[in-house]
Amino acid sequence: FFFFLMIRRPPSSTLFPYTTLFRSQSKVSSATVIAPTCMLADGLATTLLVMKKYEGIRFINSMDNVEALIIVRNPDGTFSDIKSKGFDVYIKD
Repeated sequence: FFFFLMIRRPPSSTLFPYTTLFRSQSKVSSATVIAPTCMLADGLATTLLVMKKYEGIRFINSMDNVEALIIVRNPDGTFSDIKSKGFDVYIKD
């Protein structure tokens, strides 16, 4: 039964933080974080992968000198992005 549940879900290398039995149910496919240190950016990006998309952005917006771009998998298979309040300054046309 457990094996069946695992193969029916989209692949993820991040486990749900409350139990190691199931992978994260988050719809976040990718998280890019700009922070003062690489270690902080890496830790925050991993955290965003298991959070709900808007909770994650609120969390990032509450921090100084940290910005993020989250790519979300939509139910129809397409993707959309959600940016923190100051992320646009890092995007070039």
